[in-house]
Amino acid sequence: MKVNFNRFLPHFIAIAVLLTISLVYFSPALSGYRVYQSDIQQHKGMSNEVADFRQEFNDEPLWTNSMFGGMPATQISVIYKSNILNHVNKIFQLGLPHPINVFFLYMIGFYIFLLCLKVNPWLALVGSVAYGFSTYFFIIIDVGHNSKAMAMAYMAPSLGGFLMMLRTKKLLGCAVFTLFSSLQIGANHPQVTYYLFLLFGVLFLYELIRNFSNKQYKSFAFRSALLVLGSSLAISTSIPNLYGTYEYSKFSQRAGTELYSSKKNTNKPNDNYKSRALMWSYGKGESWSFLIPNIKGGGDASLAQNESFQDADKYDNLKRFLQTQGINEYWGNQPGTSGPVYIGAIVCFLFFLGMIFWKNKLKWAILLISLIALFLSWGKNMDWFTDIFWNFLPLYKNLRAVTIILIVLELTFCVVAFLWLNDALKNKSWWKESFYFFGKIKSSISNKKMFVFSSSFFALVLALFTLFPSLFFDLFSERELTNQFNTQTLILQRDQQSKDAKFLQENNVTRDQLLAYYNQSLIPLIPKAKSELQEYRQSVVASSAGRSLLLVSISFVVLMFCFNGKLPLPIFYAIVGVLFLVDMWPVAREYLNNNEGVQRDYEHWQPENEKLMPLIATSADRSILNNEVSKNTTLSNQINNFLVQKSNESENALEQREIDRITFGKLNRLTNYRVLNVPSGIFQETSTSYFHKSLGGYHSAKIQRYQDLIDSLLSFEVQKVSQFNTNDIPLLNMLNTKYIVLNSSGSGSFVESINEVYSMNREQQTSIPGILNVNRLGNAWFVQNVVGYNNVNDEFNALKNLDPSSFAITDTSYEHNKKIIGSYNYDNTLRVQMSEYRANKIVYSVQGLENKNPSKYFYVVFSEVYYPLGWKAKVDGKQVEINRVNYTLRGLKIPGGTKEIELYYELESFKSLSAVALASSSAILLLVLGLIYLSVFKKKDD
Repeated sequence: MKVNFNRFLPHFIAIAVLLTISLVYFSPALSGYRVYQSDIQQHKGMSNEVADFRQEFNDEPLWTNSMFGGMPATQISVIYKSNILNHVNKIFQLGLPHPINVFFLYMIGFYIFLLCLKVNPWLALVGSVAYGFSTYFFIIIDVGHNSKAMAMAYMAPSLGGFLMMLRTKKLLGCAVFTLFSSLQIGANHPQVTYYLFLLFGVLFLYELIRNFSNKQYKSFAFRSALLVLGSSLAISTSIPNLYGTYEYSKFSQRAGTELYSSKKNTNKPNDNYKSRALMWSYGKGESWSFLIPNIKGGGDASLAQNESFQDADKYDNLKRFLQTQGINEYWGNQPGTSGPVYIGAIVCFLFFLGMIFWKNKLKWAILLISLIALFLSWGKNMDWFTDIFWNFLPLYKNLRAVTIILIVLELTFCVVAFLWLNDALKNKSWWKESFYFFGKIKSSISNKKMFVFSSSFFALVLALFTLFPSLFFDLFSERELTNQFNTQTLILQRDQQSKDAKFLQENNVTRDQLLAYYNQSLIPLIPKAKSELQEYRQSVVASSAGRSLLLVSISFVVLMFCFNGKLPLPIFYAIVGVLFLVDMWPVAREYLNNNEGVQRDYEHWQPENEKLMPLIATSADRSILNNEVSKNTTLSNQINNFLVQKSNESENALEQREIDRITFGKLNRLTNYRVLNVPSGIFQETSTSYFHKSLGGYHSAKIQRYQDLIDSLLSFEVQKVSQFNTNDIPLLNMLNTKYIVLNSSGSGSFVESINEVYSMNREQQTSIPGILNVNRLGNAWFVQNVVGYNNVNDEFNALKNLDPSSFAITDTSYEHNKKIIGSYNYDNTLRVQMSEYRANKIVYSVQGLENKNPSKYFYVVFSEVYYPLGWKAKVDGKQVEINRVNYTLRGLKIPGGTKEIELYYELESFKSLSAVALASSSAILLLVLGLIYLSVFKKKDD
């Protein structure tokens, strides 16, 4: 068969153009820099123990003790080697560095989508640029939502295969759909996948109705069978991850707390989670950001730090007001945002025209899913609609941050825009034809006149925003009206601060001076500052809307010339492509750019080694290290020898961050205690987890029972220890909390009691890093009694008066816990000491039971978090059952004579389903190659 290379030339050019754009936009990546991503730094902290395990054992631990006392690593970091399509994923990325690879995938993915729908390659190139530059895509790269970005990149080609399979070439479409759906699911962002399949569901219903109306029963049945086959295989390749997430969801925050479900009140288990899930709900007025990027001010950066605002020769009252009152550039409904969802003025214009002129009825199905996505993104701002999906749509209540669904609109807007434009450019006569309302009712005006009228209406809306920025909604957020611009709030703030001696001392101000400032300066300034803020924000909205109006007007002129036959298509493609770049590039640059930084080379970039090893140990971390090695010569030698080994293996001298990672990694591997880092924001950071096993951490899906502890009892104990009070902290003691950091910069020694603090001078006190908790119960201990309670609420309430060193408590509503209730043999000579530690395996040596009668039983409580799946125990090699005690810990009933206990994590579902994933991914490769062969080479396709 003779190959026509000219046929492929446009595609090679398209790839070259998209690659060039990607390289230019993210040029620092070619010089060894990587985007500074706050969430990735968080992820590095939480996944560091997993990474160390992977490097040492070339295996996945599936569990980590690095945060929240321990949790499944399947929700943090797992490499699924069984899915061989991961290699295909790398091929599509062309070996490009991050984030060039992701940006390239955004664009090439939509290019593939348009080719699946038979769009002209040159228009497809233009459309891929427009789609790829959607502002939200850059924002998620900037903050570090890498799995979300990858999942979004594969949405478009997956949709292309879906529509091709159901509408045109079923075999080739099945191949494209199956391959890219597998890659999309494998990107491991279930929420994005959920929204994609919601889109598929609406479009499938439309195709079902269309085919049944046309009596295409047999054809549609076969296409549907291919859809089921492709979907099943695609899902199967990621089944270890998907099923693992499903398994864990039963015990995580997503399931809700058991405590409420057993009380006779009106609360529901998911009430708290629902409020968190809907916290980030897009505002109704904010939705105009699709068209006007700064309709709500852009991102939530401080207005006082805005250079253009500060350089303006006005707003003096507002500038004075901002010296003490924090006001952001963003004034929308969300608690905060990194930036708007800007789809593009020109794309929105083309979408609007497509909904009017595109004759394909597919647009109505796309409009329906677009409206559903828009309404769901409003979340708590449209409660009644959200509640329908929350209560009735399976798994919907497991999602969070509902604004993410706007990725559907970013896709559907471009779909309608470019499919309509492609049809319009192919049918030269449409311009002179009569216009049909809803595609059916013939009118007396031509498409040309309707085009002018529709465009004028669209421009009029933009003109209204430009001329009357505050016509449609207020220019202040609810928070601003309640706080900064509320006189009563400021009076309350004044009274509180004037009575706070510590505040007055820290700010070097007297009470009279503070009162005078509020009464004579700040409060009288409110009306003027508010007026100037409204004036400033009017200018922001007017400028942004005016910019969109200008771009739409130019696009209108270009389209008029083209449709009138006065502009050749190659020139039209070039002009429109440039217009998209002029529209989208500057807005994207507002949120991810190559500007020089103040304390580093680039504002948004960092050297690659800093990203791979983002943290340097604090003085408090080093104090913990020094305390551990000073009392254990063997430990000190093991760490030093390991550091020497790694130093010899490295070609260059180790930097401090590398030394810290190696040193603390080995310390973490050879010890097992927990650290409570109070000043860092215990449950909102993972820096502690990077170096130690943390009592805190950062994750949206913690084990729910641990979250219950955080919400009540644990938070109370944290408040106590922050005042150097270590009396009556049973939870911290039973969780083996050895170090309580109260001063991260403290380079001295940890103290054991507040009495030591009193004996120090001021300089010595400021060097104290925190408390060495001598009352902790260690890795495991024997108890005299196990007390049963009838339900989970009673067990939880009993924690308030628990003495975990003497007895344990459990919930007897679980049948297997009834077997452990009662008194146990006990004496002070009994000891349980850890002899080996791995993330997924801990071995203990038992001392004092050697000569005890095997018929007598003893009970051991472990300072490890209980999880019902995967964790198993062996007592001298014999399998025994682990109990949940003290609401969230593990316990074992062991016989006399016991010498060794082993706890190990072995998730059966992971092993068996990994085999399924391997088989499915192999089958997909064979299926894709076979279907392409049949469709392209054998011409056995529609």
